[in-house]
Order: sequence, then structure tokens, then C-alpha cells
Amino acid sequence: MTGDPDRPLAGTTVLEWGPLLPVPSAGAALARLGADVTRLQPPTGDPARTLYGGWLHELYGVGKRAATLDLASDAGREHRDALLDAADVVIVGHRPSSARRAGLDAATVRRDRPGVVHCSIVGFPTDGPDADRPGHDLSFLARSGALAVPATPSAVGAAPRRPAIPIADLAAGAVAVQAILAALIGRDRGHGGRALEVSIDEVVRGWMAPRLGPAVAPTFPAALDPANDLYQGADGRWLVVAAIERRFWTALAAALGRRVALPAAAEGWGSAERIAAGDALAAPIRTAFARESVATWLAELEAAGVPVDELLDAEGVVARHGDDVAVWRDVATPLRYAEPQCGSRSQGKPTALHSAGLPPRATEPNEGDR
Repeated sequence: MTGDPDRPLAGTTVLEWGPLLPVPSAGAALARLGADVTRLQPPTGDPARTLYGGWLHELYGVGKRAATLDLASDAGREHRDALLDAADVVIVGHRPSSARRAGLDAATVRRDRPGVVHCSIVGFPTDGPDADRPGHDLSFLARSGALAVPATPSAVGAAPRRPAIPIADLAAGAVAVQAILAALIGRDRGHGGRALEVSIDEVVRGWMAPRLGPAVAPTFPAALDPANDLYQGADGRWLVVAAIERRFWTALAAALGRRVALPAAAEGWGSAERIAAGDALAAPIRTAFARESVATWLAELEAAGVPVDELLDAEGVVARHGDDVAVWRDVATPLRYAEPQCGSRSQGKPTALHSAGLPPRATEPNEGDR
């Protein structure tokens, strides 16, 4: 079972061991790029099968082999070692103590395999006091401030709210892919393999840095820009406007000014002036949006070139994009790359990496074992 030989990572063998989202999403991205990915799973099968009706398994199991191992048995450990000997990349998503017991920690794996790129996705840095502390997506978001720091003016003072996207898990998987690709380039240049570590806690704090300005930078404004917020229309539906740049705000202010009176000279304001105005500007904006339906606002603002969109629920997203499972498998790792032109360094048109071009995923615990 192999992937498309023309994809960038064709010929690269990846072994992944980790539940839920961080490791499977990273492995799925590498599979999309042509790597031959094998997922290690316990005799009971992929744990993701039992969550959300198996939807995570559907999304991130595509294009992978499945190897069912009992790592407590001699046969399981022999099978593990054979897979490790064939691997270019090993991705592990368990706590350090669990990885050591399984013989899948970086020190053990690379002791006799110095060319292997080993990437450990952990909750907390292994050289810190919380190395073995358990955690999941929501707890890392809570520690980072992501659940409490307001992202829009309308969220100031509101109760914390759980985001729909498992940001911490998927962010860690994305950073792991970046690190792995860089390490593979380094290995190709003669630098050997490498042990990599991605801490979910650190990744989320890093991604929160743009929103932590008020706490760490005295000159960062305490308020947020009312031109970049969510607003409710007359029909009860919601829309988002993102008129941050002056040209977008000028167009938005002209449309708003046809319904309500804005503060004097507001059409010419930049972000700093809008933030300084606070609710004196946000209140008439809310009033204006409440006077028309979302459909009316979308038509008018799109025609004026203002960044605007409707707030969709799950049913609305599916209505817009369809319910074909294959489509959602593709978008779960939405990678595109340009086809190389034979005999030239020039690149062709970017091509979407569709699951149709990948080997079938293993659908049963023992299917695809080697």
C-alpha cells in the first residue's frame, strides 16, 4: 500500500502512535503529501472509533495502514521494532512516562536508529515540572487564556465559551508537521535525524500571543475595534464584519451612515480612533445592523467590497458545502502544492490533494497490518 509516487513525501515511511487529534491529524497531513503512514493501535482498535460516532476516525484515518499491537507482549514488541526499523518518521502523542514504557520515546527509538526523525507531541515540556500532567484540548485552551480573553468588543464581559474548533489539538498537529518537514530537509542535507518535541501548552500560548497584548504591552489598547465584530440583523440571524483597514471601514461607514448617525468624521477614522470611541461607535453600529436582514446587509456590503460573511451553524455549513464524507476528509487536511514541471524549477498550478488519490484507509483493527 503506497501513496501517489509524484507527491512530495513519496517514499517516506511514517509511524504514528497517539489517540484523538494531535497525532492523527499530523499523520493525515503527511499522508496527503505522499508519505506511507502506519497507525499503531491497541488490540481493541482505534480509540477514535468510539468518539463522535467514529467521525474523527473517518476524517484522519484516510490513507493510512493500521498495525494492531499488544505492546505488553513479546510478539507486539517485536512487531513494533520491525516497524521502527523501517520508519523515517515516528510521531508519538502520549505522556513521556507512557512513551518510555512502550519503548517509543525518542531516546529509545533513536538509540539504534540515528537517522529517524522522532516527534513527540506532549501536553507540557518534558523538562518541566508538569511533564506528566494529563490534559486535553479544552484544558490547554483554559490555561492559555483562549476561553476568557475577548476576541471581539461584543465578547467583553461575557461568560467564557467553549470554541467549536479543537484549536489546541489541531494547532499542535500543524506545528508538528512543520517541524517534521524541516527535520526531513535537514536530514536530506546530511544533518541526520532529530528528536523533536511539540508542547500543546506552549503552542496554544504562542497562538494566543496576538490577543495577550493588553496584559503584557502597556501601549496595547484595552478595547477592540467595533468594525471587526459580530452583529445581529433584523431577522435574528448574525453576520460578521471585518472592516479593519481604512478603505473597508470607509465603505462600511457609508452604508451604516445611511441608516444611523455615526460620530462626527467617523468615516475617516482608522482603527485607533475607532477603538478609542468604544461604545459611542459600537452602539450605533448595532442599531444600524438591527434595522435590516442579514441577506440585505450581505448583498449591500459584498457589493461595496467589505469583508463580511454570514454566521453559519452546523446545518448551514453542510447546506453550503454538502454532506459527502469524502469532501470532508479532503478539507480536514486542506493541503495544496504545485505540480513540478519536468526539467524545470518552475511550478505549475496548485493542485488540491484529494483523498481519492490516496490508498484506502484501514477500516478494521487488523486490516492493513504488516
